[in-house]
Amino acid sequence: SALKTNAVNDWHHYAIVWASAGIPGVDNGQRKAAVYVNGKLNSGYWGGGTGTQLAIPTNGLFGLLSHQGTPAGSVAYDNIKIWNYSKTNFTDRFNENAGDLRRFLSVVEARGEAIPGNGTQMYTYGASVNASVPETVTDGGVRYTCTGATVDGNQFTLEGTTNVTMTLTNNATLTWQWRTEYLLQVTTNGNGAVNDATGWHVAGNNLQLTPVPAVGWTFEGWEGETNGCVMEGSVLNVAMTQPRTIFVNFVLATALLTFNPQGGAVTPSTKSVTFDNAYGDLPMAERPDYLFKGWWTGVNGQGTQILASSVVAIAGDHTLYANWEKIPLLCKPGDGDEPLFKTQGFYEGFLSDEGDFDNTPTLEVRGTVSLSVFGRADKLNVSAKALVQDRSLVFKNPSWSAEKAKGGNRVKLFATGGEILDLSVGQTRFWGTLSGGSLGDKMLAVDGMRNRFADRQDAGAQTILNTFRGYYTVALPAYGALSLGEAEAAPEGSGYLTITVGNQGHVNIGGVLADGTKFSKSSSLILFDECGPEACVPLFVPLYSQKGWVSGLLWFDPVKRTIVTDRDLSWFLRWEKPGSGMDGFSELLDACGGLYSTLEALSAHYRFSAGANMVSFFHNGVPAQVQPVFPSDISVAAEGRRLVITQGVAPRLVDGAYDYAASENSSLATLSFREATGVFSGSFKMYYDYTAQERFYHRAVTVQYSGVLVPRRSEVFDDLPIGQGFYLVPDNNPALDPLRLKRSYPIELDSTR
Repeated sequence: SALKTNAVNDWHHYAIVWASAGIPGVDNGQRKAAVYVNGKLNSGYWGGGTGTQLAIPTNGLFGLLSHQGTPAGSVAYDNIKIWNYSKTNFTDRFNENAGDLRRFLSVVEARGEAIPGNGTQMYTYGASVNASVPETVTDGGVRYTCTGATVDGNQFTLEGTTNVTMTLTNNATLTWQWRTEYLLQVTTNGNGAVNDATGWHVAGNNLQLTPVPAVGWTFEGWEGETNGCVMEGSVLNVAMTQPRTIFVNFVLATALLTFNPQGGAVTPSTKSVTFDNAYGDLPMAERPDYLFKGWWTGVNGQGTQILASSVVAIAGDHTLYANWEKIPLLCKPGDGDEPLFKTQGFYEGFLSDEGDFDNTPTLEVRGTVSLSVFGRADKLNVSAKALVQDRSLVFKNPSWSAEKAKGGNRVKLFATGGEILDLSVGQTRFWGTLSGGSLGDKMLAVDGMRNRFADRQDAGAQTILNTFRGYYTVALPAYGALSLGEAEAAPEGSGYLTITVGNQGHVNIGGVLADGTKFSKSSSLILFDECGPEACVPLFVPLYSQKGWVSGLLWFDPVKRTIVTDRDLSWFLRWEKPGSGMDGFSELLDACGGLYSTLEALSAHYRFSAGANMVSFFHNGVPAQVQPVFPSDISVAAEGRRLVITQGVAPRLVDGAYDYAASENSSLATLSFREATGVFSGSFKMYYDYTAQERFYHRAVTVQYSGVLVPRRSEVFDDLPIGQGFYLVPDNNPALDPLRLKRSYPIELDSTR
């Protein structure tokens, strides 16, 4: 354009503006600088309109004065005066002070790390604005999710929901838009579930929470921030007007347990039980002539037996069924009922229970019981005594009215510890059960007879008693033995009994078991009418601090004068020693014996032998093996009323080794015999030859033995020797030292007749 005059009033406001992003409104996007006249872009050219456009070097830098090297942004050189030149005659010029390069952007509802934040920001006209906010902003239990934005006063572009771009040519307002959400946290107490509702929910929404109890559990209620919520049944309608923490409570379901006594009686007949908890105390059912065998989930012992410690696994109401077993009476009465009680008297009997030996069912004597009935028929005084594993019990019923029941008259007797004798008492026999108190959930069977031998006026009974009187010897060979611990300590030898049957059927028993345990016991001869001529003697002796025992029924044959157990019906003598865990054992014993006669015992010559063993001797912790030198067929002669064993000869050292073959009794066995009792005892030596620390040792260990002669015994035991017993070997194995263990092995005196 042509330059104007030099008159001041024709001057205008000029500015050179550089922008690294290019000049807004210029078609050529590479143009970095332009002249503004009176605040408006001059679209013309330098140099009278025919010059070259002002361009920035390719490195993007515009060098002018102190702004040389500026890499980015905008630079304006204002109030430029062109001297000595007339003003150009631009047609797009404005009046002085008519132009303004500033533009303002107001930001509203920005949240989180927003760019820019809330407030008013100033920009240069035509500036590019990139605004953004996070997708979500969380403040405790409130979350804001950006849904978009609006801009008033300027064009804009929305990229997604969280980014706005614009070229700011006007003053404008940017408003961000948000969706408010509240956090719902549902916590379960107990065992159950709720429909999946935990999480973020839009403000104002309504939810339904439905509890679903696990099997065996039940819904108990809602707790927590339930204000404004409505419960319909168990369903909770939740208005999401705020953050909420809600607890749903489930508790173990209770159920009604019914006891079906299956022909018996039980009190109480129901109880409440809780799922996944122990059943707790269960009542004892009663039924005359039957043993209660516990509660089962099915009838007649089908299903699963339920104990007090059993855990309730059935979620709802259910029934348990009593299981019964006929009392295992010896020699059961005939078809007719037992005669009803008529006259006062004494009764003797025993307690029994089912047992198990090596997974084989057995019958066990678990105690003894005596009963006395005296007084008038309409008011009888009944008392009883019982011996069980850990105590003696005394029972009383001072006013029994002889109320009739099938098979006799029913009577209950009570001990101070809560034990109950539930009996049927007939004229000749009594039977029933013992339960409660110290027996816990165990029920023992009771069986016994009137003691006719106690009545001296009963001539028939006294005649029968005479066929049983006398002195008996009984060997107790093991029928089966189980070691219960690592020591493998089950005795292999044979213990023995000496028994005297005297007046009124009283029986005195002396016993020596194969581990050396001794005991004495009194009992009674019981004549079961239906068992034929045989009579039995109950034996029950608590041992080892009342933790173990020996027990059984000894059957006396008045014709053969022998003693046996009823082994064919699984009645053995049972010997139990729990021990310390390592040395415990369980054994079934036979009874091999009969009436003892000194003449029979001394009418034969014998050979003495001892069973071999492999018990080592430990020298400074190192084991030495025993020499295979044990008594074997050493001659024993009857001389008058004595038994004399061949004198021993000690082994001699020959050429650096001991000669054990020089004598049949190189073990130096001795023998002592008591002809009146049939009991014999003695000792012999075991030898250990070994080298320790380059030194040779010859050690002799003396062991004791004991046994009894049983010249009369059942033909079942004809193959067994007449003399049977045991010897004990001390085991000094350091690993077993606390047990002070002595191992038991058999000895025998075998007849040479």
